[in-house]
Formats: sequence, C-alpha cells, structure tokens
Amino acid sequence: MAFNDANEVLVLTKIQTAEGTPATPSESTDAIWNSNSNVIQPNTNFTDDAFLSTDPTPQPQSQGRRKSDVHIETKLMARGDNTSSGQPSLDDLLRMCGMVGSTGTEATSKDYTSYTPVTDTSLYEFGTIWSYEGGVLYKASDCQGTFVLTMQPSATPNLVFDLSGDFIAPTSVATPTPTYPTDTKVMVENEGLVIGAYSPTWTNFSITHGNNIGELLDGNSDKGFYGGRIEDRRGARINLTVRAENTLANYDFFDYVESQGAGGAYDDISLTHGDGVQSDIVITCTDPQILGDPRKSVANGIRQYELTYLLRTYTIKFREEQP
Repeated sequence: MAFNDANEVLVLTKIQTAEGTPATPSESTDAIWNSNSNVIQPNTNFTDDAFLSTDPTPQPQSQGRRKSDVHIETKLMARGDNTSSGQPSLDDLLRMCGMVGSTGTEATSKDYTSYTPVTDTSLYEFGTIWSYEGGVLYKASDCQGTFVLTMQPSATPNLVFDLSGDFIAPTSVATPTPTYPTDTKVMVENEGLVIGAYSPTWTNFSITHGNNIGELLDGNSDKGFYGGRIEDRRGARINLTVRAENTLANYDFFDYVESQGAGGAYDDISLTHGDGVQSDIVITCTDPQILGDPRKSVANGIRQYELTYLLRTYTIKFREEQP
C-alpha cells in the first residue's frame, strides 16, 4: 500500500529535472503503493588502512563511500480512474529503471502508455524517493535501478524495484496523510499468452529487467560517492513455465532450439493481463532468444517445461478506456 498502517510507511517518488537536483515529492500527488517496510537503507563502506605503527591497538576507521539502497515492493496495475491516459502511478519508478513512456489512443477507444527500455543512454532519468517510516523521513536522490515482474495464476502480479541513490541524512518528522493512487490491481488473468502462434497453459511468467548499476566514486565528495549509474541491461530475461499438454506435436521447444542455432527465426511472446475494464496491461517481447533446452519436470502426472529467454526489447502497455 502507499500507507502501511502496521508499519507507518509512506513512500513518495518523483523524477528529477536533472542529476544532482533532488526533487520534492508531494504526499498529495506522488504517493505510490508499497507493501514493505525499511524501504531506504543507508549503506556505508568503512576503510581501515594499515600504517606504520608499533601500537597493536586497532585504529579508528574512516568513512568511505556512502550511499542509499532502495527496495520497493508493489503490484502491477493500471490506473482505474480513466483520467490520465493510462499512465500508471509507477511511471516514475519505471523511468528510474531506464524505461521510456509514450502515450496514444488505440482504435479500440483506449488511451495507453507504453514503456520500452531506453536505447539512448543520454535519456536515462534520475529520481528522488522519500520514505516516511514511523516518525523518521528517509531520502535518496539521483536514484536509478532495476526491477523484476512476477506473474502467477491465483495471485496479483508483483513488482520489486531495487535502486541505488545518494545518501541524505534522515530527519524526525510526522507522517503526512497521503492521497492514495486510484490504481486497481486484479488477479492474474490469462487473456492471451502467445509464443509465436502457440498458446500454452502456463503457471509462471516473470521478467527480470536486468539493469546493472555501477558505483561512481568521487574524490570531491565528503561521501566519496558521485552516484549509481545504469551500466547495461545484459541480464534481461523471461522465465516461463508452461504445461506440456499431450505431445511435442503442440510445440517442440527442442526442435526450436536447434532451428535457432541454424539461424532460424525467433518467436515473439505476448501476454495480456487484466479485467478488461479498469486494468488492462499488455506485455510484448520482440524476438526473445530461448537460452538452451527447456528444463522438464513431472508433478502430479503433469509434465512442465521451464523456459528462459534472453530479451532484446519489450513493451509494457497500460491501456485504459477513454473517459
């Protein structure tokens, strides 16, 4: 939730105008849904260099690099108020993870916002995150990171964001009353998982965005830290578990792996999730490359294949009915 009564946690996020310029998020417009406590953790590296001394007593350590680690757990959902062109409240977090959004209207009279990974590194954005935790306000600026999306039947889709940012000393402050986002989450509904032309029954679908965040140390800073930067996205993956119904005649993944090795075509993957009214989200993966043979298993008489795909590019589209 945006405000967790048990832990008194309120999380606000806002994109900065530029690196090095912290934003000031507002509880009335920038609250996001979050289900975990201890969102911002200070992360300090201490150094204790040896030096010439006859004294065997341990010497005081010096503070080295200091930054903030941010961990946010939320849900995949679209905005349910039909007033904001389908833009989700997670817009800021997705942009901090190197996603770029575009808006438009489909012929089905649905407004949408589509997010795809940034291909021009100069377009990476930075954000500020505030976390009110039981009377203490923690802040992190210049945040960038990555995320993992997990979808399973009979559950709501989970999104976990891990980010890195500049350390800002916490302060004592009362938790304000937020304006909750009007997003509506729904249980996973398979309105169309398709691998090429194959529509399997599935039990798990996850996307690892896979950004690597590098530390930039800084001799001009009293914290020894300039910031974290997105280095690359080499870890982008899909993990998918499908039921192997009947025989290989439905879909022969083993033959597919061999055809790829011979320069064959790649099958696109798409998944539509939602109730079709308030929450309608489409995930499309273009030319994902399957990584090796699937891992097969049998449980309760059902044969399953566990598949891993390397992602080149993909789109998460949030679609909404027009007002």
